Amino acid sequence: MVTLAFLVVFIFLQSVIALIDMYLYKEDFLLVISTMFRIVPGTNEWMIYVTVFLGLLYSAGVDYRLKKNRKKLSRNEQ
Repeated sequence: MVTLAFLVVFIFLQSVIALIDMYLYKEDFLLVISTMFRIVPGTNEWMIYVTVFLGLLYSAGVDYRLKKNRKKLSRNEQ
């Protein structure tokens, strides 16, 4: 569930940024999206992608731990 929430928030924020860019630069949605995810050499954008990837891994780990704890609790109740 944490991973789903992470993805929903990430997609929502990317969409809002894309809509603002579409309005400001008068460009197409797909062009704005492709520009947002393009890594330009010499910039430090890779740090953002690494942070997003680590956040996704962390949320998947939290989901795994929660699922594991639920199974353990249900076994103890029986």
